Amino acid sequence: MNKLLRRKAQFTVCVIVRNLAWNADEVSLRPRPLDFGALDDHLQQQKADVIFACFGLNEAFKGQEGLSDFSKDLQDFLKHLKQQQFNGKNSPQIVLVSPIAQENKGGFLPDPKVNNQNLSMYTKEMRKVAANLNIPFIDLYQP
Repeated sequence: MNKLLRRKAQFTVCVIVRNLAWNADEVSLRPRPLDFGALDDHLQQQKADVIFACFGLNEAFKGQEGLSDFSKDLQDFLKHLKQQQFNGKNSPQIVLVSPIAQENKGGFLPDPKVNNQNLSMYTKEMRKVAANLNIPFIDLYQP
């Protein structure tokens, strides 16, 4: 009997990861082939519990001029996700992830200074949006 009392409970955890992003996706621009289905449809099919939203890299090329639209689009997108129940039970946990900095590789490659200034600016805005919506934020821009 003591052996039964000392036995620890064992749990099996199954983690399934699906990448639904395509290269060059933006918050408000995710081109797909005709009849591919909306993002919500795919999240519903996968019964998404946790969503890592990784944006900002492509949008940052628009610089300061695109920042306010990006911020509004990101906020609207994340609010929409928070209102869904893709798993049929509760809203997904959303984690917002910033883009990484561009490395200076030297040689004939362009100087990343301007891109990194934009990426930094967009990362700061993403942090604000995440805080406003009470969403965890992972800053990959900073080392």
